[in-house]
Amino acid sequence: MTTKSGAGGPHPQEASPQLLKEIFTRNAYIRVPDMVLRKELGQKYKKGCEVRFAVRTQEEVEALSRLLREAGFAPARPFQKANHIILPVYGKKAVACFLEVRKSAAE
Repeated sequence: MTTKSGAGGPHPQEASPQLLKEIFTRNAYIRVPDMVLRKELGQKYKKGCEVRFAVRTQEEVEALSRLLREAGFAPARPFQKANHIILPVYGKKAVACFLEVRKSAAE
């Protein structure tokens, strides 16, 4: 599928680090584990490091997945949450990278 112009989502031909930064600051959030709970609950505590991108259409998921892969990330399977499709990227490396993006955007 191709993204229609004017849809508001990322376009594959616009793939760039700057676009990825804009998408992250506008439509993403980070989840990190609670180390106290992990120590208390052990293997029962499953939450890990994750960046979640919230988009509205399947076309946006496909374009964003392509953009993330081009940037060296491995997006996981998207899932529905409320009125959004969430595209997760798991791992400490992804979280560290996007924390840097957040930090530079705040400055």
